[in-house]
Amino acid sequence: MAKHTYATSPPNLTGMPPGVPYIIGNEAAERFSYYGMKSVLTVFMAHFILNQSGVLAPMSSNEAYMYTHYFVFGVYFLPILGAVIADGWLGKYWTILSLSMVYCLGNLTLACMATSWGIAIGQRAMLAIGLFLICLGQAALNRACRANVGDQFGESNKHLLSKCLAGSISRLTPALSFLRFFVPGFSAIRSTGRDGHLEFLGSRC
Repeated sequence: MAKHTYATSPPNLTGMPPGVPYIIGNEAAERFSYYGMKSVLTVFMAHFILNQSGVLAPMSSNEAYMYTHYFVFGVYFLPILGAVIADGWLGKYWTILSLSMVYCLGNLTLACMATSWGIAIGQRAMLAIGLFLICLGQAALNRACRANVGDQFGESNKHLLSKCLAGSISRLTPALSFLRFFVPGFSAIRSTGRDGHLEFLGSRC
């Protein structure tokens, strides 16, 4: 069986490392997914979730807020687990790759909530499974991905690290601001389907 030789130090480059765009792209996709979904999560649970019969059965506002806070807690607590996995078992690369797949599976689970079998299983159960998988995925992406950026730079190009970080922040911040402030309003607007009126969080327009 062939043995693979892995690099133990960054390549001797004077320019930007070739792997940086992929790492930043991964981070951007994760941030877009997380903030886009989180911005509508409470609204969805409090207004649009169905029971197993396909009948509207929303949570109370307090219950919806509670589960949203549980989700956010898991997202920012589980990176401790990701650090243990990355440093003591799989290494950063395989941790990021494998848990990115878990993250995608979580989003796929949420996407399947509206299917007939997703409703039959129960949208609450599907939501819980999907959010749990996303929390597990965040265990790698929240910290290991950022640490992997620093590993790409050596002595010859370490002066570019601050430029790399500043550039990624300047590109992500406008998109995240859009998601936080505009997406909840868009997602809350829906058609009643009978008289053509629009409903905004329960208020007719």
